This record gives sequence, structure tokens and C-alpha cells, in this order.
Amino acid sequence: MEAATTPDEEDEVLLQAELAAVDALIAAADTNLWSLLCAITTPRGYT
Repeated sequence: MEAATTPDEEDEVLLQAELAAVDALIAAADTNLWSLLCAITTPRGYT
């Protein structure tokens, strides 16, 4: 009986999932940093 995927294919799938997770974390951090930057540089009364 043959395996459905090879170890290399499984590694590739895991790598792609890890990269997607890292991309999501970076996007979330970028959004939070941009919001913080806007909050600290916006003059009072201009919300």
C-alpha cells in the first residue's frame, strides 16, 4: 500500500501553512502599528 503523500510533500504543505500564518501575523502587526502611528500623530480634535 502506497502512502498518499511523500514526506517531502508533507513538509511542503506544513511549510506553506507556516508561511501563511507568519504572513497573517505580519499583516495584523502592520495594521496595529499603523493605527498606533495615526493615533499618536493626529492632532487633538481631528478624530
